[in-house]
Amino acid sequence: MYIWSHFLFPLVCGKSNVNPQPRDLVLQLVERILSGPKARTILLNGAVRKGERIVPPAVLDLLMRATFPASTARVKATERFETFYPTLKELALTGSGTKTTKQASQQLLPFAIQAIQENNSELTKEATDLFIWCLTQNAECYKQWEKLYVENVGATIIVLRKLSTEWRNYSAKISPDTLKVTLKHLRAKNEDALSRNTDPSQVASIKEADKYCKTILMKLTRNFGCMKGSVLVLVLGIASCSYCYLLSIPPMLCKYGFHLVLSGNRYYISDQVSNLRQHIKAVHQNLRPFACRFSKCGKKFPYKNVRDNHEKSGVHSYIQGDFLEIDEQWQSRPRGGRKRKCPSIGSFCRKRIVSPEQASTLMYNVLWNMMQAEFCWWDEIE
Repeated sequence: MYIWSHFLFPLVCGKSNVNPQPRDLVLQLVERILSGPKARTILLNGAVRKGERIVPPAVLDLLMRATFPASTARVKATERFETFYPTLKELALTGSGTKTTKQASQQLLPFAIQAIQENNSELTKEATDLFIWCLTQNAECYKQWEKLYVENVGATIIVLRKLSTEWRNYSAKISPDTLKVTLKHLRAKNEDALSRNTDPSQVASIKEADKYCKTILMKLTRNFGCMKGSVLVLVLGIASCSYCYLLSIPPMLCKYGFHLVLSGNRYYISDQVSNLRQHIKAVHQNLRPFACRFSKCGKKFPYKNVRDNHEKSGVHSYIQGDFLEIDEQWQSRPRGGRKRKCPSIGSFCRKRIVSPEQASTLMYNVLWNMMQAEFCWWDEIE
């Protein structure tokens, strides 16, 4: 296939007057190559050979002109070209985004501009599609278009007309920013050309091209405005949902809910209301509904589990007599985080006086507190 496209086909069909017999042999060869059951898959997988495409842009231009000749120049071989042209076109344009495809698009764009200006509607339509394909593959094609614009205003009008009428099909494929910059440059060239040209036909062509440039620029601006509007609607929707949610719970809970989130506290969705109520009562309202059940204690706590831990600790097991002086020293010592020396077990066996409520369970409490893995029971003695 490489030899056919690079040597045989350009040699035989690249002339204006083609001999039918060699052309028939060339067509028979390519038809035989493409007749295999897996020929298309094999060719597409090997579309690039050592950095060079099997079907180069110049050969694709010859195939396009042979497939879409003028109505008066159609021959019997034209139908055969129409049969395998889609496969060879796919082979020439495959590999979107690759380096070889970008190079091929730059080489193909001048051929497409020349074919667009032919007085042949079918060829113009096919060449226009190839021109737009080149724009979608390589941003450098826009600069190349600007350089060729002045000498090919007619081709530009056809391309811009197709982009304007079929904008929905091409808007997602073409880079909007690059196209906007190119159209602005083309409009600047139009203004310069209008100030210098006096030929009525050229002036009319330039004005028509400028009209389509302005139309497409308006479409690009409208798309950008629609995008901004969509984002704004999304933000407003989220804000409205948040506002409705905040109205569904009491105002004080809303206020302290934001306070918890901003302060970094955990604020779970499943039990957020109950946790928030407890947080408000304990921290902000300073409520202590759970009082110690030992007589003469008088301490109150915001949570029941804290009160229970307090009652289970050794704070109500006190020492009098020989150890009263030691207790006073412990109580007056500054609380700087330094651990106190653990009193011996024997100290609890001498002259211990406990409250009547806990007299029968003194040893049980002592042993229980000593078995707590993370409980320093000597720190709790007051």
